[in-house]
Amino acid sequence: MPNGRSKSASAHGHTIEQELEFVRAGLDRELVSIDAGLHYLLPKPLRLRGKLVCAPVILAIGLPHPDCHRALVDRCQLAVALELLGIALEVHHQLLDPEADLDSLEQTAILTGDYYFARSAQLVTQMRNPQLLDAFAEVLKQASEQHLAHMAEVRAPGFETARVLGYHGILCGTWLRPELNLEGLAIAEAWLATLATKDSESCRRAGPHALDDIVPDQQRERWQFATAVR
Repeated sequence: MPNGRSKSASAHGHTIEQELEFVRAGLDRELVSIDAGLHYLLPKPLRLRGKLVCAPVILAIGLPHPDCHRALVDRCQLAVALELLGIALEVHHQLLDPEADLDSLEQTAILTGDYYFARSAQLVTQMRNPQLLDAFAEVLKQASEQHLAHMAEVRAPGFETARVLGYHGILCGTWLRPELNLEGLAIAEAWLATLATKDSESCRRAGPHALDDIVPDQQRERWQFATAVR
């Protein structure tokens, strides 16, 4: 490019990779704020976080044109909030594991999950956007419904964090950019298609291309990054 910057860079020169580091640092600050003893009791897989689940799609949908500092702060804070929500859901999901030792896990999982739920909601509330708060509540509602369905019926689909938080997270992210509200659902559906792993090879190839066709130009490289790391 003439200016030597990646197309994924914002107006402030931040690439999506750099913004992911902002989100990870913010998430780490939230995680260490919980009582160290309670955190220590969590199962090891939950204490050692891997890749960020939904932050890439939030940093993509939340990039406006032109970008500004407020937009950067908002999309990073929303990403941290949704990652916290994902952790809360994973913690509570441990209670559904038939092999879990509930005598030692139940109280810890409930308290820790509730803490992360509350903190994620607090971060969204701080953004002072009623529509965003409603969308965030819908994420929690949908996730809870999937958990309840799984508990009531063994054959019900298991909870898929990336699918639920990614899809509804995109809808949350559209409220950061009002001009995209009518397009948010189409983008969410197109992104969801990229997650298909059991469909035909032609469907897997078509998914990313459909997403490329409808996202705003300034977001295109970010969406390509998000689908590559999904």
